[in-house]
Amino acid sequence: MNEHEIEDFPGIGEAIRCLRASAGLSQYKLAEMVGCTNSSISKYEAGTQIPSIEMMEKIAKAIDLPSEQLVLFWLKHRFPSLDKSELGAILERLARQVSDFRRKNGT
Repeated sequence: MNEHEIEDFPGIGEAIRCLRASAGLSQYKLAEMVGCTNSSISKYEAGTQIPSIEMMEKIAKAIDLPSEQLVLFWLKHRFPSLDKSELGAILERLARQVSDFRRKNGT
C-alpha cells in the first residue's frame, strides 16, 4: 500500500484504538489475540499502517464486534454528518467490493 492510499483511509486507527480501549484490551493483548505484533497494532492505531481486510476481521472478532460494525464505527467517526441511509449505502457498496475481492483472490 502506498502513501496515497494511506491518506485516503484516515481515521481507522482511531476507531481501532477507541474500540480496543473500550474492550479493556492492551495493544499487546490484542496483538496476541489476532496473531500479529504489538508494533503492528501500534502502527494501525497511529495510522502509519493500514490493516488488511483479513486483519480488520480478526480485530473486530477479538473485540467482539462484527467487522461491518468496525467499518460503521469508523464511518460515523470520520463522517459524522452522514445519515443512516447514506451509511447503509456505503456499507452495501463496501460489502460488494469485499465480496468481489475475495472471489477474485480466492479468499
